[in-house]
Amino acid sequence: MNPNPPPRPPANVGKRRQIDRATLHQALAEQQRRDAETPPANLLTTMGAIRLLGDLILDRHARGWTDPMLVTQLREMGVEISADTLRVYRGRLKEERAAQSDTLPTPAPAPRPTIAPSVPPRSPASPQSHAASAKPVGAADADSGPATPPSESSAASPTDCASFSRTVNFDDQV
Repeated sequence: MNPNPPPRPPANVGKRRQIDRATLHQALAEQQRRDAETPPANLLTTMGAIRLLGDLILDRHARGWTDPMLVTQLREMGVEISADTLRVYRGRLKEERAAQSDTLPTPAPAPRPTIAPSVPPRSPASPQSHAASAKPVGAADADSGPATPPSESSAASPTDCASFSRTVNFDDQV
């Protein structure tokens, strides 16, 4: 055995830290003085300042301002930030706004106006007037497309020709 054991540390020194009470009171008084001058509620983080100035930053970036130009403008306003950090924060701001717009309820779409027909609809025709206006099978209008022979059921019913409308409403669901 070792005849001389290692010296023991003093009673107030050990594994626990010892904090000077006077230094702690002095630091607390300094923090209270700072809080009285600038209340903590008025202080923003850098991202908080970017959120506050988000409209200005995004608008100017969309108009062609570069990040170093925006950094200079922000420094004049009292926000110290680098161009790389601004680029990251601007991306976060865009993501936050996109997420916000996704969670907002979307208004119902306004009804779309119907397209007026280019050819006025025909008035209901009597069987005699329909027969008088009928053309031979080989004759076709310039805008009606290829000539097809009329079916027997359409020749017997005068309302089929009168109810035909050339307008198409794409809003109707099938």
